[in-house]
Order: sequence, then structure tokens, then C-alpha cells
Amino acid sequence: MNKLDIITKQEAEKRGLYTLDEDPLSKDVSDARYFSLTPHPDPKLREQGWEAVTYYVDREQNKNVFEPGRGSEWVYVLSNPSYEGMLKIGYTKNAPELRSEQLYKGTGVPTPFKLEFAKQCLNGEMLERLTHKYLKSDRVNNEREFFYTNLEEVIKVINKLHSDLEHNDWII
Repeated sequence: MNKLDIITKQEAEKRGLYTLDEDPLSKDVSDARYFSLTPHPDPKLREQGWEAVTYYVDREQNKNVFEPGRGSEWVYVLSNPSYEGMLKIGYTKNAPELRSEQLYKGTGVPTPFKLEFAKQCLNGEMLERLTHKYLKSDRVNNEREFFYTNLEEVIKVINKLHSDLEHNDWII
């Protein structure tokens, strides 16, 4: 197990660190880099001197890749040097990095995909479909999920459509 450094909850929030539960790449406490101690939420345990431990993952460099939302599905954006200038936009019910590995290993693509962005959501299939529809003029082939567009634009589109869906502003 790695040596963990103690950090205050406020410092962790200020740095934008993920808790172990929030980080989609973490499997268990061995992935943690920091921890904080706070009074236990149960009054009886708190009276006995117990504290709550929160573990944090040192993924500050990746905090813009994952955008937590509600739900257990993901819409993801992948790039691949073999497909220069194209982005793959898809959805999965599993962790997006696992999907990236599946696509590389199972399709004979010469180079691995890189996860550029992932948005957690309630209905990944719907968000993916709406994103594809919105970006249809950039689509390489209607039978494939590849688009000639830039990452910043895709992130804006996904976030806007996700917000609309979450607030029931979308009329289908």
C-alpha cells in the first residue's frame, strides 16, 4: 500500500481532488494518495471519539477528463493517432476506460485509443444519440461513431445536451 498523506477536506475540495468513490478509475483504497479525518456522522460513534475517513485520489491532472453527473452510464470521447483529426463519441454502461481498451483490443486498430472526456449520465444512449444528431454535419460515416470536430466543441455539446436532459428541457 502506498504511503498516504493527510489533507483537510477543504484543501482537497480546493485542489479539485476526487474522493475514492467519485473517481471512475479507482478500484480500491490502494489507489488513494490522501486521506482526511472528520467527526463521525453517527452521534454515538462521535461521542466515543470515532472519526470518518475520506480517501482522495491524486488525479488532479485528469479532473477535466471525467465530469460526474447522475446515473451509471457514460458518454465518452476517444481519440486515436491512427485516426488523426477524428473523435469517437459513444456510450457505455461500464467504465469508459474499459470501453477504450475493448475497442483497441477487439477491433484490430493499430494504436490504442485515448480517453479524452467522459460524462456520467442517467441515459447514455439518449445523450449519445442527441450528440450524434447535433454533430451530424461532422460525422465521417453514418454507420460509425467518428466525427471530424474538435474536443472543446464536443465537450460543450455534450454538457449542454446533458443539462437539457437533466432539466427536462429537451423535447423529443
